[in-house]
Amino acid sequence: ILNGSMQISQRGDYTTATAASHNNYYLDRWLFESGLSQTVQDTGFKQKVVVTAGGTSIVGVRQKIEDKTYNRLLGKTITLSAKVTSNSSDARICSYADGWRVGTAHTGGGSEETLTLTYTVPSSLSVSALMLEVAITGSSYSNVAISTGDYLEISEVQLELGSVATDFEHRSYGEILADCQRFYWSTEARFYIQQYSSTHRMAQVRLPVTMRGTPTATFVVSAGT
Repeated sequence: ILNGSMQISQRGDYTTATAASHNNYYLDRWLFESGLSQTVQDTGFKQKVVVTAGGTSIVGVRQKIEDKTYNRLLGKTITLSAKVTSNSSDARICSYADGWRVGTAHTGGGSEETLTLTYTVPSSLSVSALMLEVAITGSSYSNVAISTGDYLEISEVQLELGSVATDFEHRSYGEILADCQRFYWSTEARFYIQQYSSTHRMAQVRLPVTMRGTPTATFVVSAGT
């Protein structure tokens, strides 16, 4: 799991609750899953999701496990764990591997609880995906009634081999940032641009780490430059 400590947020400053939408990233590597309206906030080594308009849906954050990692997990028993604070008894930790599996549920009492899920990964996957999700969802990963004000506060998400959830492995900020930058990198640095024709310009960008794949780039150019 990358950024399980919820330290890295290259896309913005979410110390104030910010509107969040389905299938978008906010804190690095954590993708929103929701059919409702909600906010996201970095509450200090934690990611807090608060529903602002209730309804029947699933609300949470998920992470797809990198293929080079899950290939080593095929046929093995794994344990997923996360510290979760919630006012919903439908807050759960879930995982997808040729079908959804759902772990322990939160009591909904508003205190921090460790949620876990242990299962054996199939020896082969018909769909190339292994995912973890912390969400307000049904016991079989299904839509549930969610009220305005229901929330999840998530920290210390971990995946490990075996059937026992151990203490969270803390890593340095630099190590986690480098892992996240393999997938996404944002900078406010200024680059020298060479214009070699009336329609073409060239900028040389040095990436801080080797990226996982060939990146696409978006440049924001100030007017008059």
